[in-house]
Amino acid sequence: MVPAERIEFTGLTFEEQVKAVQRFTVLVGMNGAGLMNAIYLPDGAVAIQLSPFNATQLNVAEFGRVLESRGPYLVWRNSHPELSHSDSSRDPYNSQADTVVNVDEFVELIQTALRTGINRRLHQEL
Repeated sequence: MVPAERIEFTGLTFEEQVKAVQRFTVLVGMNGAGLMNAIYLPDGAVAIQLSPFNATQLNVAEFGRVLESRGPYLVWRNSHPELSHSDSSRDPYNSQADTVVNVDEFVELIQTALRTGINRRLHQEL
């Protein structure tokens, strides 16, 4: 079993955000500005970006390039329309869709992250 923690950056000072992120070897988040906190991850820690279904106007690639430039990076793209919940009349680009992550795909993604970067080194030391 791998310990996990949910963190909400809203209300944290900049210093608190940086300190919090530096404790993680994997950071998972939906596409968006909050995921940019991943630039403060320790060297070799993995950033994982989750992307909504058919989000054609989102800056997934741009965020991906920033995240990849700092270290190991993975992306999950929702390919399941039934896991996307949005009002297309108010959000035609699906950029604000609530997304349910496919559990099997998420587990596989986390397993990949745990074999990558700093996590691979940590497991080799055990």
